Amino acid sequence: MSSQDPGALTDLVIAVVDGMGGGIGAQIVAQLRQELPLEIEILALGTNAVVTQKMMQARASRGASGENAIRVSIGSSPQPGNSLTLEAATRAST
Repeated sequence: MSSQDPGALTDLVIAVVDGMGGGIGAQIVAQLRQELPLEIEILALGTNAVVTQKMMQARASRGASGENAIRVSIGSSPQPGNSLTLEAATRAST
């Protein structure tokens, strides 16, 4: 994305992946939707339908559930320099 291309942001697709209960993913989607223009697509990728539904309720553009759907949605090998990955990890109490 360059400052010379004003339409570059509208081509942006942001994938939010959540594998736990959907709470963090829904919060991220809600914050992104609040801060970014509606033209930017937010893709909700959840490990199951409940997780995906929570992110869809937070106004994701579209969603996919399950390991294979996530793999297909993001592709098996992202191109270097074309993706940004944000990971949020939680640890179970022992």
